[in-house]
Order: sequence, then C-alpha cells, then structure tokens
Amino acid sequence: MKNIPKMIDGHSHVFDSLTNGERVVTTNEAWALSAMHEAQTDLLAGFTTMRDAGSHGEGYGDVDVRNAINRGLFDGPRMQVSTRGIGAAGTSYIGMPGINLTAGNVGIHGVEEARQAVREQLHYGADWIKVFPVSGWSFSPSGEIFFEPTFTLEELKAIVDEAHRHNHRVAAHAYGGEGLRNSIIAGVDTIEHGQGLDDTMIEMM
Repeated sequence: MKNIPKMIDGHSHVFDSLTNGERVVTTNEAWALSAMHEAQTDLLAGFTTMRDAGSHGEGYGDVDVRNAINRGLFDGPRMQVSTRGIGAAGTSYIGMPGINLTAGNVGIHGVEEARQAVREQLHYGADWIKVFPVSGWSFSPSGEIFFEPTFTLEELKAIVDEAHRHNHRVAAHAYGGEGLRNSIIAGVDTIEHGQGLDDTMIEMM
C-alpha cells in the first residue's frame, strides 16, 4: 500500500449501494459487508482517508466499519464518520402515506431535541454531525427556484453549539435558500453541495 497516492475523499457514503426497495430485503449484516467493500474500493483507488457523510439508513454502521479498519480486522482508509445525521421532524420519512420507510436521519423538533440528538450521536461514535437544513427544491412557472427549508435558525444554532461544545464539527447538506443561509449564520463548518449559493451568502461566508 505504500506506493498508492495519499488522497482524501472529502464526501463519500460507504452505505450507498442499496435502493430504498433493496433496503427492505437486505439484512444489516449483508449491507455492512457491502459497505466494507465500498471502503476498500476507495482505498484501492488511492484514497487513504475518507470522510463518510452519513450512513443512509444503516444507523451507526459506519462507526462499526471505521472501528473494524482501525483495529486491523480489514484493510481500509482512515475514516471520519457522520452516522445517522439530523433532520427536522416531519421530513424524516421516505415513501407515501401509509407506506413510509424511516429515512437515514433522526427527526428533531425544537432546541432541546436538537441538543439531545447531537449528544446521542457523539456518544455512539460520530466524528461529524451531519444536518439536513434543506429538504429539496422546486421551480415556479416562471422558472424561479425555491429551496425547501427544514430547521428553524434556533434549532440549527443549538445543533452547532452542542457539537462545538464537544469539539466536533457540523456538515450541512444544503442546496440553497433559507436553509443554506441559516447554516452559515449558525456557524456550520462545511456546506455540502451548495448549488444555490448566491453572492450574498458567499459574502457572509
């Protein structure tokens, strides 16, 4: 391994190989084996360090993959993991009424639940706290884009404050609009995606 380039994969998901339908018929153990394969694929491609940006519904499975590599049970990159992630209550489901799959993130409502979710994820091994301040986007008939916000600013500030209080960082999955603006104001450490950044937000950053 000493001859491979020492690159860093700054945003990846080792638990990204299953569709929502496949999740229903795949055991956690089988998914974990697939995730380890994904981590090793990154290593063989020259990435010796990986930031995994969320477990996509496999809970704290990314912690187990990281720990198995650190213990020398498998070859793999050094990993920093984001575990379940935190979303806003009411946005943490996939599917339709009556046929819902729990999404990868924990849904919170209010400042105290926000802080509790951060403490829980750090307790179970998260290196980063991942938040979802934007749930999606749509276009008006005239072509104007709208980014759907999730958290209130107060909830985001509580998440960032609690993570920073424990000396951990926060990554915000944010495309644009109010959710991205609030992420900047709250002091998140990284913006993931950010296609809708405008000049005002860039100046704020």
